[in-house]
Amino acid sequence: MEIPPLKPWLKPLSSLILILLIRRLQFTIAQLLIILTPRTSLLRPASIPLQLSLGAFAFPHVQHLIVPPISIHYRVLAGGTVALQTILSISVSSLIRLDEHDVSALTPTPSLSGKLAALTSLMQNQRCIGTPQEIKWIPPFDEHRPGYIPSRSEALRSTGGRFVAGYVARQLMITLLWQRIHLGLFWCLYIASWLNGIYLFGDLLGLLSGDSVRDHPPAFGSLRYTSTVRGFWGKYWHQSNRYPFQGAGNYVCKDLLGLRGRVQRYVNILGVFALSGVFHVVTDRAEGIGWEESRAMRFFCAQAGGILVEDGVQELWRRWVRKRRGGAGDGGDGDVDVPVWAKAVGYVWTWTFLSVTAGWFAQPHEHLFLRKHGEPFGVVKRILSLLRLDAVSAYLPEV
Repeated sequence: MEIPPLKPWLKPLSSLILILLIRRLQFTIAQLLIILTPRTSLLRPASIPLQLSLGAFAFPHVQHLIVPPISIHYRVLAGGTVALQTILSISVSSLIRLDEHDVSALTPTPSLSGKLAALTSLMQNQRCIGTPQEIKWIPPFDEHRPGYIPSRSEALRSTGGRFVAGYVARQLMITLLWQRIHLGLFWCLYIASWLNGIYLFGDLLGLLSGDSVRDHPPAFGSLRYTSTVRGFWGKYWHQSNRYPFQGAGNYVCKDLLGLRGRVQRYVNILGVFALSGVFHVVTDRAEGIGWEESRAMRFFCAQAGGILVEDGVQELWRRWVRKRRGGAGDGGDGDVDVPVWAKAVGYVWTWTFLSVTAGWFAQPHEHLFLRKHGEPFGVVKRILSLLRLDAVSAYLPEV
């Protein structure tokens, strides 16, 4: 008697369950080390090979999790989740080295289950909002009203509106800009919108499930911060990976290498971007781009060089201004003494630099982008049809 074939949804479901079980195991190992061992315990670094092995075991199942009709674009998210849960588990236990004192600050509950729950909440709260570990920069709900928290209904309307607007904007980007502007510039604009859409969708789910509005501030900041490469990455781009990556960089620079001052600052920046490069090499692999094809390391390490160059130029600018003013202060790091033309030069520099370097990163993705995971054009085509512009619709690329 023939064995009937497995239902097509069983393999993706079993892969999802396996990935979630390994995530829970990785988190539990890290959390027990934090609660039960001192910061200097050798058990903590000894757990790193185990965490890496668990991540490596889970990673191949990403290929079985994302199957048609789901776009392979979402393998990036699934692969990134596996990679991030591994990095995060290693970082909080062995590099940032949280301990019993840090756990006590997170929860008044002295029981083991209460401490595990508090650490789980921290590790799932990517920006550590509302905790002592909260990251340095979180975009405000309203740039013009610091500290403003919208009502739940207002937050739902705003988040939903931005989610829909972003989806339509991405379709228009492909319709009007794909293969018409520099690949790197297109990639920066499109990926920012796509990632923001993912975060907005998560915010909608959180708000609908009863989460506090305070816990769902914007993922991306204002474009006004992009007059420098440092501002682009530090205040405009999402900061969801900052806590574990920065913790790893600080550990290597301060604890392992003993660096201090300006040298430590720039080696730390390079280390964080290098770790981000490794992370994106892994997500590229999840999407089917081989280790040798990925340009992620080149792109992310170049960002540290761009920051170093612009910091040098800004320092020369400040010295020149002070000399002209006879030694008077230049207002620190604020925008008060930066003329409009200098800001304009900054925007041109940042977006030119990002376009060139993002072109390296995007090149291996180009042949996959439109056919395999471009946004569908259904909405745009329907609108054009309603407006009786079918002749224009015929020029839209086929996915």
